[in-house]
Amino acid sequence: MKVYYNDRGFQLGNLLFVLMQAHKDRLAGIEESYVLRTGYFKFAQSFFPKTAELFGKAQGCELEPFGYYQISGQDYNAEVLDSFCREYLLERAEELSSQFDNKNITIAIRRTDFLNGDRAEKYGYDAVKYVVDCLEIIKEKEGNISDLTIRITSDDTTWCKEELAPKLKILFNFTNEIVVEEQDIQDNFLQLYATDKYFITPNSTYGYWVGYVLRVNDKNVQTFAPNFNTTLIEDGRQIADTRDWILVEVDRSRYTK
Repeated sequence: MKVYYNDRGFQLGNLLFVLMQAHKDRLAGIEESYVLRTGYFKFAQSFFPKTAELFGKAQGCELEPFGYYQISGQDYNAEVLDSFCREYLLERAEELSSQFDNKNITIAIRRTDFLNGDRAEKYGYDAVKYVVDCLEIIKEKEGNISDLTIRITSDDTTWCKEELAPKLKILFNFTNEIVVEEQDIQDNFLQLYATDKYFITPNSTYGYWVGYVLRVNDKNVQTFAPNFNTTLIEDGRQIADTRDWILVEVDRSRYTK
């Protein structure tokens, strides 16, 4: 029997990677592999009910060493990732996202905790330039993108409404309102998933999971990701599974000494 430590600080993005380890074990024949029922487990199994079978109590078992298990090709492979998404996440994402209108482009922005104190040096980059560069690539593919519909979700909705959205509207002459959704961890995941063409993620596990689930549906959505993760892991190398994603270089000049 194996039980993985579930740090109480793990929110949805980090927790899904640990759950995927239990799934990986079960694929390898270790039927009794679980993630400790602490922290965000109630939210995770409420959002994605099928994950309930992956949570368990320690029952006197020594816990597996603490780990994030997020490095593609090292902690998991493509087969395990796609299998986990299809078995535990896809059906629920499809069901719940139907309450939201599909947009042509959905954009996730993460700012608050990533830009606090010394975390900015480890996670920060010019988010506006990154999004603009992604949209320029989309413009090259589409030609005129002024009539495309856009949704933004963020942990800093005020900045998105006052700074980002107006700037994008001017730069690309968007004719439709750029919708900035209110912050909600479950709704925002589903709102980002509700796209029929493009998804732009930041260097966030939460965003990566949206891209992972989009990959295994039948929408053929193109995901964009920064070619940077965090300097805390492998000198900033992008460690996500970026198969068929477009990686975009980022400007970190203002965050490096």
